[in-house]
Amino acid sequence: MNCYYHIHNQVTTICIAPHQFQCQRKLCAECQDEHGVDAQHMVSIKKFKQMVKQKLGDAQLDQKYQIASQKAKFKSVISSTQNMLKQFWEELSEAIRWIYEEIEIEVNSFNNIINEDVNPTELSNTEIEQLVQMGHRKNIRCQERFEKFYSVKVRKDVEFSKQ
Repeated sequence: MNCYYHIHNQVTTICIAPHQFQCQRKLCAECQDEHGVDAQHMVSIKKFKQMVKQKLGDAQLDQKYQIASQKAKFKSVISSTQNMLKQFWEELSEAIRWIYEEIEIEVNSFNNIINEDVNPTELSNTEIEQLVQMGHRKNIRCQERFEKFYSVKVRKDVEFSKQ
């Protein structure tokens, strides 16, 4: 490439001095004399290409490393989140299973008391208390609300898990 100012001269060096657009960067032999910058800031075109390749190569390696590192961190976050959700789902499923087992035990207990015509004096204090509460309709209403609440919750959780 020929010099912009000295058309008959070929560009041989690049100025890498810290100036922005005030001066010409592509220099021919005459421009080098006129430029007024130390020789240490002048590099051959070949050397300039090597410097640029080195810088870009280093930047690409660094960028690849950063991307790989960020990708690994993201995978770790995803895995951790999946594990937390899995654990939450297992705990929720266990809690729901336990609730239904407790309801079933209580219902069976009441059915046994009712069907076997048990003498109230043979019942435990807890069973007597439950029967008294049933007589006041508190326990039955609570149980109905309890069952309704958890059946709605289970339905919502199942719908959520299907999404």
